[in-house]
Amino acid sequence: MKIAYSARTASAVAARLVPAGLPCEAIDGQPYATSCDEFLSAISSGRLAHSNQEELTKHCLSAVRVNFGDGGWVIGRRASGANVTSAVAAALATHYATRPMTDMDIMVI
Repeated sequence: MKIAYSARTASAVAARLVPAGLPCEAIDGQPYATSCDEFLSAISSGRLAHSNQEELTKHCLSAVRVNFGDGGWVIGRRASGANVTSAVAAALATHYATRPMTDMDIMVI
């Protein structure tokens, strides 16, 4: 388990969580762009859907796409002009949820 956060917006919070024994990992730059792209892909393909979550819907609809790097994009927190924190959190969660499993529980030789 890790707590994903943006170093640009939540470093102070993470600095308080780490001494309490909670593992935190900053997701910015290219990994953040990848997270945003995976989030959009999951929504577009129908692999990710939600209902009865009015705030998440509002945040996703308020999110502004900002170009990043060579063809990449991110959810622009400032460019959105509205609170989009739950859309960013959903993108970070999607990033972790779509990663391939790397831990091995049982190995048979």
